[in-house]
Amino acid sequence: MALSGNDHAPLVRIRDLSIRIGSPQVEAVKGISFDIRHGEVLGLAGESGSGKSVSAMALTQLLPKAARPKVSGTVSLSGESGNLLQLGGSRLREIRSSRIAYVFQEPSSSFNPAYSIRNHLDEILNRAGVRKSDRDGAIRNAFEQVGIEPTRDHLESYPGDFSGGMLQRMAIACALAPQPDLLIADEPSTALDTTSQKRIVDLLQALNQRAGMAILFISHDLALLKQIAGRLLVMQDGEIVEEGTAGELLYQPAHPYTRKLVAAIPKLQIEDTEAIRPRDQ
Repeated sequence: MALSGNDHAPLVRIRDLSIRIGSPQVEAVKGISFDIRHGEVLGLAGESGSGKSVSAMALTQLLPKAARPKVSGTVSLSGESGNLLQLGGSRLREIRSSRIAYVFQEPSSSFNPAYSIRNHLDEILNRAGVRKSDRDGAIRNAFEQVGIEPTRDHLESYPGDFSGGMLQRMAIACALAPQPDLLIADEPSTALDTTSQKRIVDLLQALNQRAGMAILFISHDLALLKQIAGRLLVMQDGEIVEEGTAGELLYQPAHPYTRKLVAAIPKLQIEDTEAIRPRDQ
């Protein structure tokens, strides 16, 4: 399903992305096409198994080899020549490190428990090509962006020393340190309590508004997505079945699957979306 972009070249252009995984192979994603625009927050919604996370990981060839993935299609990144699905070597590693960053559902999965937070940040910045003399400033800036004081105690501590909410903020700081163009946040708050979840969503909103960084926010929860994303895509069984603004999809869902997702949202959570209701309502 090809979706329309704006008049300007998008940051990322995905065309006919298809993914088969496993043995025997299963068609997890079925020829999807969409754009991620510069500076936007794009929400990708759907239940578990719909193909959301698989699609996001395929963009930079992060699908595990054990899954025996077969990926076809085209992924173009602004400023880069060629298809990211066919790129290899040091250039692919540099794009993963400096232009497209990921934050995952379980914050501990982003860290090696044997490395201090400083070790993680130093390695990320090294891979991104940041000079050693500039790394302290980049680390301090990343911490300040997520509201954490870059103290020696924080930097020399290990992942296991922090709560889930704090560790997720640390993971976001690690992702932000090389100043990427796109942050892919895959269910980044699902494993957290309600208070920590709100902090993460507020933080990502602020980063988008302040730094103009594009975000692909993946979630099964439309009520959460409407808080952060300006535009939403809905996936079902490996296909994109609907696209629209948060207001359009919440109040005027066209596809039966989208209507099912909206029906699952508690009434009180829908009532607080009046600010995003389409103006012609």
